Amino acid sequence: MNATDPRGDLGAAIEDLAHRVLVPDEQIRTEVAHALDRKTKPRNSLGRLEDLASTIAAIRRTALPELPIPAIVLAAGDHGITAEGVSAYPAEVTGQMVLSFLGGGAAVNVLAREAGARLVLVDAGILAPIDAPGIRQVRLGSGTQSFVAGPAMTAEQAVAGLVAGSDLAHELADDGVTLIALGEMGIGNTTSAAALLAALVPADPAEVCGLGTGLDDAGLARKIAVVERGLALHAPAPSDSVGALAAVGGFEIAVLAGA
Repeated sequence: MNATDPRGDLGAAIEDLAHRVLVPDEQIRTEVAHALDRKTKPRNSLGRLEDLASTIAAIRRTALPELPIPAIVLAAGDHGITAEGVSAYPAEVTGQMVLSFLGGGAAVNVLAREAGARLVLVDAGILAPIDAPGIRQVRLGSGTQSFVAGPAMTAEQAVAGLVAGSDLAHELADDGVTLIALGEMGIGNTTSAAALLAALVPADPAEVCGLGTGLDDAGLARKIAVVERGLALHAPAPSDSVGALAAVGGFEIAVLAGA
């Protein structure tokens, strides 16, 4: 579905999302890169850090950005595609991990504390909602559908996820956050991510499917076959990112893409 899609208000919503995104200032990016080159050190000796510094400056539109005030947006959602045996773990692990995040005992909690980052936990659509303080409820459903049987979600759900993520990012920015890291939790979501990548690049599923969290070779072969079946069923066009998201994506992927 393109931004000019005549169906309902979805095209207008996508157009509004696109207008929210500011283009980085390339002149500032170049200015910061040159400033780093003039430091008393070999050129590019800080590697990727120099690229990140230039990019942050370009996005912030200043050659001297202040130290960032960070937040981590961690979105969780379940995937119907897990029924096809694409993960080494059952879908119930998604909710168990969300409880671990709430309890502060997961790796991301430690990283957030060490970085001085606010952790924002979002339920984008886990199977069973968890009624507890500390979870932002942006439920698009109780997990997606299996994308080998039909679309993972409706176009309306996909756009709602994008809008919710964008709204959250703006809310955090209004509250003083200047740097957002994105995190995800969802059993089966590397299969959805691989399917999206294969559709949008486009690429052969075998090139983009990985072992995820512990598949063996037989499991990887099954995962590749599932992605191939999903792409054959939906044939998402590389130019139609929202259509691909609805066909094979995940609720948490939609929210993070919006953010």
